[in-house]
Amino acid sequence: MTTPAPSDDAAGADALMAHAPAGMSEELKSGLLQVYARTRDRQIGNTASTLRATAEPGTLSDRIVADAFRLTENLMQASPARASYACGKGCSWCCHQQVRVSGPEAIGIADALREAYPDAWLAQIRQVVAQRVERIEGLPTIRAYLEARLPCAFLAQDGGCSIYDWRPIVCRGYHSLDRAACQEKYVDLAQPAPPIDSYAHMAANAVLHGVAIAVEAAGKDGRLYEMHGAVLRAIDTPDAAARWARGEDVFAGCRRSASVAGAG
Repeated sequence: MTTPAPSDDAAGADALMAHAPAGMSEELKSGLLQVYARTRDRQIGNTASTLRATAEPGTLSDRIVADAFRLTENLMQASPARASYACGKGCSWCCHQQVRVSGPEAIGIADALREAYPDAWLAQIRQVVAQRVERIEGLPTIRAYLEARLPCAFLAQDGGCSIYDWRPIVCRGYHSLDRAACQEKYVDLAQPAPPIDSYAHMAANAVLHGVAIAVEAAGKDGRLYEMHGAVLRAIDTPDAAARWARGEDVFAGCRRSASVAGAG
């Protein structure tokens, strides 16, 4: 679930459309591209306003993420396909894909873990995330990642998301319309991609891209990263929020994200 760099905006939308369901009409494709552009521009404006209005560096990333989450959730509520969602707690076939996040999202997840768990538990969580990062380093392509059937480090034993309130933007926009098709794709990668809510998928990616473009324009890190590596860096950097807000390269060396959500 990853996207191109902010400067590759047109390529990002086109790459997402490359994974549209077979048989989608040109009219619908055009409509989805309009949704993408309109949503991206709206989020650019929202994030720019948050950047101007926030004086305290330590709270900036949280405010940016909270605003992006609000727009994403509002868009998901408005999706015409919402009544057809097949997703539910315990259905976690999609939680074995590479996920991309912005720096503020990674910082938010790390901060949430610090607040939720005592130091001893946080150390154990960090170890699990670090092990996942090490494993991912040996997977050079998205295809290799999918073939590894590598579960998200935050996937709980009951199939639920242990960071659900802070789950990444792209996860919030990924909704299957056929649970059985997701399982079939997980078992056999040669199977067709499961049908998803294309509107939600495009809208969520547009929100993320809007955040990235706005923070980059403000002189901060707007790059998108593989989630585990970025979260690990944020866990290991307690003052990551303030340092990121000052424009420091907090995530230097972390693996960049290079695939499209739902690809493969």
